[in-house]
Amino acid sequence: MPGVRTKLVRGVRRHDRVLRTVGLLVTWGLLVLFLYASLHSIDQADLAEQREGRDSPVNPLLDKALDARPGGKGKPVRLSGPETRLVADTYPLNEFNLVASDKVGFVRSLPDFRNGRCRSRQYPPDLPTLSIVVIFHNEALSTLLRTVTSCLYRTDPALLQQIILVDDLSDREHLKQPLQWHISNFTHLVRVYRTPSRQGLIKARIYGSKFATGDAIVFLDSHCECTEGWAEPILYEIKKDERTAVQPSIGSIDKNNFRFAASGHVGNQGDFRWDLLFHWRPIHPNHQRLRKDYIDAVRTPTMAGGLFGISRAWWNHLGQYDPGFELWGGENLEISIKSWLCGGSVVIVPCSIIGHVFRSKHPYHWYKEGPDRAFSANARRLAEVWLDEYKKVFYKQAGDAIYLADMGNITDRLELKRRLNCKPFKWFLENVVYMRYIPTLDTKLEGSVALVSDPASPQCLDTYSKPSDEIHVYPCHYQNTQKIEWTAENELRIGADVCLEAITVGVHVVMTRCNLGVNQRWRVDQSDRRVTHVATGACLTLLRSAHQGSRDSVVIEGCAQEGSDQRTSQTWRMKKNASD
Repeated sequence: MPGVRTKLVRGVRRHDRVLRTVGLLVTWGLLVLFLYASLHSIDQADLAEQREGRDSPVNPLLDKALDARPGGKGKPVRLSGPETRLVADTYPLNEFNLVASDKVGFVRSLPDFRNGRCRSRQYPPDLPTLSIVVIFHNEALSTLLRTVTSCLYRTDPALLQQIILVDDLSDREHLKQPLQWHISNFTHLVRVYRTPSRQGLIKARIYGSKFATGDAIVFLDSHCECTEGWAEPILYEIKKDERTAVQPSIGSIDKNNFRFAASGHVGNQGDFRWDLLFHWRPIHPNHQRLRKDYIDAVRTPTMAGGLFGISRAWWNHLGQYDPGFELWGGENLEISIKSWLCGGSVVIVPCSIIGHVFRSKHPYHWYKEGPDRAFSANARRLAEVWLDEYKKVFYKQAGDAIYLADMGNITDRLELKRRLNCKPFKWFLENVVYMRYIPTLDTKLEGSVALVSDPASPQCLDTYSKPSDEIHVYPCHYQNTQKIEWTAENELRIGADVCLEAITVGVHVVMTRCNLGVNQRWRVDQSDRRVTHVATGACLTLLRSAHQGSRDSVVIEGCAQEGSDQRTSQTWRMKKNASD
């Protein structure tokens, strides 16, 4: 695609010109960085003593100077004139508004988003020391350096051991000598390591963690900003139990105007879907009851994974990330599930707030077939190693994964699981996720429920890709939207956790979350060719629509006698294919 490549090259060149043009404007920022470097040359114990009793580790006068700058106090950046015309040209470089980010500069002031209880909370003086690991690949210089400066300015120097920047084979000029020059103006605490080949986020984090010397490691993305008091809550949870992985409360930095939004309130926790994608859910009552205060940590089955802290000893004990994972995707579930099953826990801390730029898509290309392939391979490894017999449920939800991705050898991961004496996955479902419905693994029949009164053109129950609606019929093709299981619990189940349900005679049969209730029990009689609703004794029936163009309805009606006209609309059979 030469046209796209030419545009990107022009965008890079124009971006470099913009950086040179605004160089004078950021001179004050560099002076600030020199000032901070000189502060760090002071003995750390002396500096900690100087800062004792201050409201903020950042000089308040410095913050006032920054308040008036674009994006100051986390406010949105306003663009005008020629700036707006540059946005479209440079946006594809990072999939965010590069012009707005550069206008903010390398350091900015932010409000203290914590509530009063968090601000007044006292932490013990002997918290673990901290290594921060940041991976970047072709990141914008402004977002990368803001990540660094937000860590430097808002972390107690008595706690901060080092900031490790890992360059995962970037090829943009501003991340070579210019970045090195900026870093040299900080302190000896910041160092850049460069991978010899493209690793992807997961392997690059493993690589970066090998240089960590702190008691704890915090992994950050390269477009983050730490807020006041972010480190202590994370380190406190690790001090209480070093087997705890800790996620901060994640604020949102708008990718279009760089407005920083955060609430300091945690109302959700991490969960997973059976295709092994992460999602949020409200905090389960069992987890909520364990909190004595609304600013206490929240136990969470899984974490988002982009930003989290973990004891260096526990990270290594768990075997770090699975080194067979590629690029990114699934590593957050792997470290979460592994931590829970092997004797640890995962929590979210409301008093630690870190902002993150959320993008709609990724601006980079993987050196193998694209990111989706990498996720499929990772998900397969995760399922095969940690899900035990429930990997069957994953493959029902993500059947293509087995064909699309070679997951590689998992012998060493299975040996790790055995050596650490980890619990079975079902324990995680029952005691951490508190899953209301754990899928039944035993099935009596699998296939498509076909109306076979007309063998020449059978119609099958079909979800129409809307598994939370009324069920309808469609000419049989026996593919995903028509796949149904008759389980050992007498459910007619679609996928992992959607079941057919009927309330009473004459009412549409619907698809809803499985709950093992009486309205979701069915009897499939292959010889009599009937599907019977157990609670009512009524039969699954197709009602033909009287209006052309309208869909026929699937209901339950009284079971008809053999030979009656209605019997033809109640003649069903489970079939795996057309010849079955």
